[in-house]
Amino acid sequence: MTSSIIINQKHCKFLFDKSNHFNVFNLTRLCKQLQSPEGITIDISRLAEIKQQLIISKLQYFSNHCKKLLNLEDKVITFIIKLDEQEVESLTSNLTLETICSESEIIFQPTNIEVKSKEDPHQIKNILGAVLLSLVHDLLKLQKVGNQISLFDASSPIVLHSALDFLHDTDNALMMWQVLEKWTEEHNKSYRAEVNPRMNSSSNAKNLLKQKINNVLKNTDISTIGFKHLLENEAINADFSHCDFRWNSKITLWFVDDQAENGWNNLMSNLLEGLDIELSCNRSLDDLNLTINSVRKGIFVKPDLALVDLRLSESDLTFESYKSRDLSGFYALNQLLDTWPGLPVIIASASNKIWNLEKAIEKGATGYWRKSEDIHEAVNHNAIITAFDIYEQLLDKLDQAIAKIKFRNIFVLAKLVEAESVKKKFKSSPLERAISYYVNDLFNRVSWMLWQRQNESRVIDSLFLGIMEIFNEIEPYLWASDSRELTLHPTKNVSSVKEKTDKKVINDTLQYFDEVNRVGGKGLLGSYETCKNVRNNLPVIHGSSDGKITHSKIEHIELGLFLIWFLMTKLNEISK
Repeated sequence: MTSSIIINQKHCKFLFDKSNHFNVFNLTRLCKQLQSPEGITIDISRLAEIKQQLIISKLQYFSNHCKKLLNLEDKVITFIIKLDEQEVESLTSNLTLETICSESEIIFQPTNIEVKSKEDPHQIKNILGAVLLSLVHDLLKLQKVGNQISLFDASSPIVLHSALDFLHDTDNALMMWQVLEKWTEEHNKSYRAEVNPRMNSSSNAKNLLKQKINNVLKNTDISTIGFKHLLENEAINADFSHCDFRWNSKITLWFVDDQAENGWNNLMSNLLEGLDIELSCNRSLDDLNLTINSVRKGIFVKPDLALVDLRLSESDLTFESYKSRDLSGFYALNQLLDTWPGLPVIIASASNKIWNLEKAIEKGATGYWRKSEDIHEAVNHNAIITAFDIYEQLLDKLDQAIAKIKFRNIFVLAKLVEAESVKKKFKSSPLERAISYYVNDLFNRVSWMLWQRQNESRVIDSLFLGIMEIFNEIEPYLWASDSRELTLHPTKNVSSVKEKTDKKVINDTLQYFDEVNRVGGKGLLGSYETCKNVRNNLPVIHGSSDGKITHSKIEHIELGLFLIWFLMTKLNEISK
């Protein structure tokens, strides 16, 4: 067994990620086979200067790993280098190690000095979960564990680069070291039979999520919006263009985590790789406020969903009790939902307190992700199975959130309609109450549909019927019952099909605006007729299973809400 190793170009992929960040844990892995009564020698002189500098800057962490993982306490560690002596002095001056340096060597002994953050059990759990998730990320790239797999040499496919920041901490590194050693011991047929199916199921889940994201982006694009044909008319579009109704070309995920820049951002970016999700990080409540204000100013794009850590400040590090004040993550949840009602927000936490899950539901979160589990000191291969559990739960919660994104245009339209309903003309009226009830029901139904995994078609049918009921409430405002004149077209009387049947108040009003605005094709009237036809063919209306029955779609709810908003804005204009 040798006591030295020469690090050259072939090791770089294992030691450095794509952004040239150095993985100190992997250098420790390469040294596992080195053994000598006196110590070990690591020659990095053949590497580029920048890479030598990066390695030297992390020597304190490497020293700690050598002591705890390699049991090299009191042994001499020598790095062979090729750098300017002043440069070496500058690099080592910031270390807490006692070193003997020259332009060709750095010599030291592992010390007892640890580089640690404040002790917090939740933070430790978070990090252990992050390290395990990095392992999953590498395994999914591997696709299948074969008869042989290298874990402690430069050819290993398990590089753990997505958790390299977390692996600076010796406790985290020790946990992963034990997982890899146990894997080496138990790498047998029965073990592979357990791990490979989990790799396959996780890979399939990610592919399904990718497909769902693509479908959502396609179906919520402005080219497929339920009232796109109406916005093609300049007069109608001019009335609508001032509204905060923008469509993103990809899923924008706001990641709110105080540890975002300490490794979680890198990890999440790797885990979401290939999913057409753009990650934007906020480290605190103050950061979140600034970003929200930047969106209002048009500097940033508004989010499509958010992943919010439950603990964002040091004040959260106290013991949790049932009736304690809300953790800071809940304040972030409130900020986001106050700004964008209906926004899918996932709470992320290592906490196993059931009341935090209950609060998340009560406050309108779309999901709750346990981003770590308890890892026992006696680590075995079950830690890897636990890692897949954590990862698949993340995909499941993202799946819930993506399902809610389909309703984002409906949420915007519903709030626009609600804003019109509180104006002077409708204030305290049955119409205002009907709309207020509908908006609350909309948000609650969609949330519970996701939490309880209810049948989506039934929920959409119910929401669409609520739209048709609002049309009934708005009709009295559109005509004078004594003179039969249309409110928005006083020179014309309301027509009817037959005596004692429904008056065509809405039809005649929309036809008038089609003519005034020279709306071609389907137009406003044709759109309303579409809504009525959809209503008449719903299962709850027909009550049978003949071939005419169809379910409503999200685009029909969008169309109905847009028509209601259009009519209400016109009524509010003449009442000014």
